[in-house]
This record gives sequence, structure tokens and C-alpha cells, in this order.
Amino acid sequence: VDLDWNEKEYDDERMYELLHKGDTYGVFQFSSPLATKYLESMKPDDLNDLCAASALLRPGPLDQKMHEEYSLIKSGEKDYSINEALKDILGPTFGIIVYQEQILRICQELGGFTKTEANVFRKALVKYEKSPEHEKKRRERVKSFSVKLIEGLEKYMSSNEATKLWEIIESFARYGFNYAHSLSYSILSHRQLYQKFFYPMEYYCSFLNNEELSAYARIIR
Repeated sequence: VDLDWNEKEYDDERMYELLHKGDTYGVFQFSSPLATKYLESMKPDDLNDLCAASALLRPGPLDQKMHEEYSLIKSGEKDYSINEALKDILGPTFGIIVYQEQILRICQELGGFTKTEANVFRKALVKYEKSPEHEKKRRERVKSFSVKLIEGLEKYMSSNEATKLWEIIESFARYGFNYAHSLSYSILSHRQLYQKFFYPMEYYCSFLNNEELSAYARIIR
């Protein structure tokens, strides 16, 4: 099958039914039991949902159970509200911080950070260190930004709200995605999903051949 992805956006609501019923085998980044179960409950409808799922299934968001919150709100099982100051930043994701870029905007637009300060904070936040000593120092560095950010946020919300928002942001120190990364991953997942639904024989033939090559490579390595 020769598909020119540059010529047309391949999207069809029917192909998402595979994810709704847990048929994620062979779909990039969504084949794990955790991802399969989550997509069954989330019921993604488009590329934006795949992008959000990709980012939410990372240690930081998982720690705060943001993936569950997103699913409940999307399905209409739970209501949500957004502070007026955060609507433009978090509105597209139901008031939930999903991407690093949203943290950057919060720091700049509400926290009073310069672009440079916000990016320095982002780097400290997401750069996990293997050495326990270096990782401890990184966590301390992240914490050092809390005073300025919370003080800035308190101009737009209560002290409790500002502290809670900081705690959510700090959880990204356990690893959270940026939007560009998540979108790139999800485009590949989206294309595989399309092929799996409309060209299953060709898709599985290619998938199994690739698995055989990978297994052979591991053997001779």
C-alpha cells in the first residue's frame, strides 16, 4: 500500500473504535496494558486526544492521577472549572496541565518569570539526573523557584490554589512531555492506527516482519 501522508490528512472516526475496545496491539506507544486500559476509558476521538494520552501516561502526570481526571472530564462524568487567569492556557486540556509548554506560559504570564527564567526552570524541572547526589541537587534547584512562582500566582488566585498548582507543576520533575514531543509520537501512532484499521493484512505482515528482524538482531548482537 502506497500512502502519501503529505497529500492528505488520514483520519476517520471509525479507526478510533480500535482503541475504544482495547485493540491497541502493534500501535506505537499504546500497546502496554496501562495504555490499553486508559484508551478504553478515555475513548480518544482525534489526534489531539492521542497527543494528550501520550503526555498523560508519563510518571509526572500519573503521580497526580491527571490521566484519570482528563478521562472523567472528557467523558462528561465529572465537571470542571478553570481559574479565569488560566483559561487561555489550560482550557484546551480541561484545566489540566498536560505539557511542559503550559508550565512555561504559567511561569511567564502569571508567575512573573522572564522567558529565560522560565526556560531555566523548565530545564531544571525535567532533566532527571542518574546520580542520587545530582538528582537531590536538581530537586532542590526546582524547589528554589517555588517562592517566586507562588507569589506571582497569588495575584490571580488564592494562596491554597497557588500552592496546589505549584505541587502539580513540581510533579513534572518525575518526567513530563513537551507538546512537540508528544505530537511527533502521536502522529506516528495515528498513522499506524489508520493502516491497522483500513489495511490490516498489510499492516500485520509488515509488523510481524519487523518483529522478526528485531528478534534476529538481538540474537546476533
